[in-house]
Amino acid sequence: MRKNDRVTVVYFCKDEYLKLTGMVTRIDETARVLKIVNTKIAFEDIYELICEERATGI
Repeated sequence: MRKNDRVTVVYFCKDEYLKLTGMVTRIDETARVLKIVNTKIAFEDIYELICEERATGI
């Protein structure tokens, strides 16, 4: 997975699991956060991650 890939993620947030599909806008390995469009998701909250479409180009 890399920036601009289209992914679907199932993650835990406020006592429930949510499913979100969108473009990866940031992967911060130091802070352990994945950002999909405007939603920040902590790595430890991710239950499932599926890469729907790889970004093309550089």
